[in-house]
Amino acid sequence: MARAAKQIALLVAIAGIVAAMPRAGRSVESDPAVDASIGRAALMAVDVFPIRFGSFLRMTVGGLFLVPATLVSAVAYPIERNPGVFQENAELYVVEPFDYTFRRPLGQDFGGL
Repeated sequence: MARAAKQIALLVAIAGIVAAMPRAGRSVESDPAVDASIGRAALMAVDVFPIRFGSFLRMTVGGLFLVPATLVSAVAYPIERNPGVFQENAELYVVEPFDYTFRRPLGQDFGGL
């Protein structure tokens, strides 16, 4: 009896797959508003993990290299001691990645990397 029930269930499943196959080839008209919201959600999802995570890593590594980079700049150009070297390096290595990671609206301005 159990074997017959399994065979019937298998036949019903195959019949359902075969019945659904002709519909799979048809194009379904979609709503542009739904497509836009799905695209926006996908863009936000991509922005959250790989983009912002990479920018966070850039900020972390930049913070670690801020002092050595400033010291190398000061030693490399001993004659032209620019007092703004630390501010320039801080802007480049920490402030810009911080703004890009935490202050930028979600899903906007991908060109700032």
